[in-house]
Amino acid sequence: MRIASVLLIATIAVFSGATHPALADEDKSLPKGGEAFPWNAALLAGQPKVIYGEDDRLDVFEETNPDRMAWAASTCALVDPTQLTENGDGTYELGVREFRVSGLPACDGEPYADQPVAAFCTGFVVGFDLIATAGHCVDDFTLASTRFAFGFQMLDAQTPRTALDSSQVYQAVEIVAWELNDSGADFAVVRVDRPITAAGARPLPLRKAGTIPVGARVGVIGHPAGLPAKIAFGENSVVRDSVNEGYFVTNLDTYGGNSGSPVFSAETGLVEGILVRGEADYVFGSNCFRSNVLADAAGRGEDVTKSTAFAEYVNSSAAQLTADRLAYGCDGAAEISLFDGDLAGEGTASVTALTEQGDVEEFLLAETQTPGIFVGMLPILAGEIAEQNGRLDVAEDLAIVFLYNDENNGSGQRIVRSVTAIIDCTAPVISNVAVAAVYGRRAEITFETSEGVTSEVQTGAVCGSPAIQTLGGLDTVHSVLVSGLTMLTPYHFTVTVSDLAGNSVTADNGGACFQFTTTEQRDYFSEFFVDTTDLVGRSMTFTPDASISGYSACIRSAIRFPTPAGSGTRLFFGDDESQVRSLGTRRFPYYGNSYDRIYIGSNGYITLGEGDSQFSPSFGAHFSLPRIAPYFSDLYPGGGGLVEVFQDNQHLAVTYQDVPDYYGDIQSVQVELFFNGTIRMTWLRLTRPYGMIGLSAGGGMPADFEESDLSTAMACETSGEGEGEGEEVLEAIAAALLNHFAVADASGNNDGRLSYAEALVALDILSEASFNQLDTNNDGFLSPAELDGAIVDVDPFGCYNDSPGGCFGFAKDSLASGVKGLYGNLLLLLSVTATLALWTRVFGQA
Repeated sequence: MRIASVLLIATIAVFSGATHPALADEDKSLPKGGEAFPWNAALLAGQPKVIYGEDDRLDVFEETNPDRMAWAASTCALVDPTQLTENGDGTYELGVREFRVSGLPACDGEPYADQPVAAFCTGFVVGFDLIATAGHCVDDFTLASTRFAFGFQMLDAQTPRTALDSSQVYQAVEIVAWELNDSGADFAVVRVDRPITAAGARPLPLRKAGTIPVGARVGVIGHPAGLPAKIAFGENSVVRDSVNEGYFVTNLDTYGGNSGSPVFSAETGLVEGILVRGEADYVFGSNCFRSNVLADAAGRGEDVTKSTAFAEYVNSSAAQLTADRLAYGCDGAAEISLFDGDLAGEGTASVTALTEQGDVEEFLLAETQTPGIFVGMLPILAGEIAEQNGRLDVAEDLAIVFLYNDENNGSGQRIVRSVTAIIDCTAPVISNVAVAAVYGRRAEITFETSEGVTSEVQTGAVCGSPAIQTLGGLDTVHSVLVSGLTMLTPYHFTVTVSDLAGNSVTADNGGACFQFTTTEQRDYFSEFFVDTTDLVGRSMTFTPDASISGYSACIRSAIRFPTPAGSGTRLFFGDDESQVRSLGTRRFPYYGNSYDRIYIGSNGYITLGEGDSQFSPSFGAHFSLPRIAPYFSDLYPGGGGLVEVFQDNQHLAVTYQDVPDYYGDIQSVQVELFFNGTIRMTWLRLTRPYGMIGLSAGGGMPADFEESDLSTAMACETSGEGEGEGEEVLEAIAAALLNHFAVADASGNNDGRLSYAEALVALDILSEASFNQLDTNNDGFLSPAELDGAIVDVDPFGCYNDSPGGCFGFAKDSLASGVKGLYGNLLLLLSVTATLALWTRVFGQA
């Protein structure tokens, strides 16, 4: 089983004792996006708990040590760009969520339960535009989708800072140095898009040689569990050992989200390393989580990458000079930034600018509120040269150079730092504007330009009144995908481009705008879920038709599997395996092809034509083969639960019941293939989902693919009191609870009866009213006898009254008698009259 380091979940739920055997140490990061539960500010605060000894964490506003407060200003939260909303005035709103772990709330008394979360990792400033963090937090693949946010902290006991200004938000643009060794060093040094000028932020001093001794006191600052910044310098927080070359071990109080946090010597203030991995953070009850409780000397400890592993890539003494552009127009200004830690507190710094034609200008940069960082503007204008007139006099294609004399390059030597730019006074030319493809809600616009430019396609229903602005990257051959359109609608658009010097031009088809009309959008019935899903307790039926999508879909409520678990043949899988299943004389039609066999995957999908062992869900993997995915994720059937296949003359069903995924979270789903081409999926339990659900015809991701929202499908039609109106049928609820009784009871106190909280483990959609109806002696608990008494003796079919292809000849999964499928053969002998009579008795009029 492989694992993507950026997606490692540091807070691993352990349900029913099922965990993946390969999983041991935990990276101290969280999945990007975190737990998608809205933050509820009304939650009550918890009381402190012990972690390694006492909980040493403090909010920044509680800290009284001025050095530690200053260090906290140089730490930042790593967040996803989707969590930041631009307000249009240079400020941002940081999206936060409720503090949950594996979908569960905090137990009573858990520290900081009332605070929101946002960060998936932590970082800290090591250069004027450099941030250090853990290597598993950011890499070349995730660079573009990583933002660094300063200032996410509690302002007082009730108020988190979520309003940020532009100086507090930065985009990652370059990996300067990176290493990821699961048993050694784990770091990344990242360059951001501009000098870091967040209030109080400055490069933190690093240990550059030697090793901190065992027993030395240490502290950490970061975002444990993604919470607002915490400072933790405990009296008993020390280095446990330092024998490994790449890292040392401590007993710091850290969690997922602390990955990338700076670890300080409590005595010298030097950054000794980066927090990267450690002990499991939480333990779980039936309906909540709490911090793992360990003595100061217990557990495996927390690993810290040594600063000496990455210090060579950071030189805080060497000056760095940057310009805001690679090219300038003939009427504008250059913004120059300088970092020189040796000049911290000086107030100004001098920079010289000169051109090929001989203009020389010396001008001053002003020190910002961050010591050692200086910024200044120099006007640029086309014209005759006049030295020392306070501006650069330039002409087309002229080179300009900015120079700074660095008196100490970090090695005691004097060196001249320089930046070069070009003067470009000519606007680019746009040609060959075309509509390459039109889809239901998107259109691909192509064009060419005479030089490298960035672009913007402005689209609207009326020429000259654009409603959608779509940006394109720097290039000379452009393809821009405009999305958010309405199907079967005419649109007008224009193209505006800007070169590196800021020269811009617009192509508008002579004032008439370019045009296209959208088509009907095909539905590919495929959706990716992270952390939450709106499909639990629901069943979806896909019926083949002659539409552009090939299927129509409808959805309904579900409290049990249509094909009862336990009625088929159990399948045994190794990890990431696929097993072939012949359909015998039957064939299954799917997207224009007919198949006489299917391939059942251990990772929650069926493929057609060939087997598959893909374990990492993605749209690319999903569409690579003809696939039917009730829940494509990294499942681990060897860790527990049941995978089985059932087939009769009308359909085949594959059930994944209580199967753990790689992280120990439990999933219960079923997919049924009817030989008339209909498909039905049912989801009873998806604990902290991370996976794909949907249909794929294979052949790769379609060019017009757009992610579906499966939950918005129309409601399935029902007749009488069948499933869909049957959520209140106590017989079915009792059967589901009895079927999972042992698991639910074991999740609590194993006392042979179920509380309401324990019952919810077995049946997520159980209502308190239904619970009370089943509790016949009103003692607040459900016994097996009470559940057994609520189950009718014979369930004629155990299927929905509108099952595609009709009801099939098998009995319900009757655990009341302890025999599964006992009535299957007997029911085949029942007359049609008796069958309908029994059906009406249980579910109402058929």
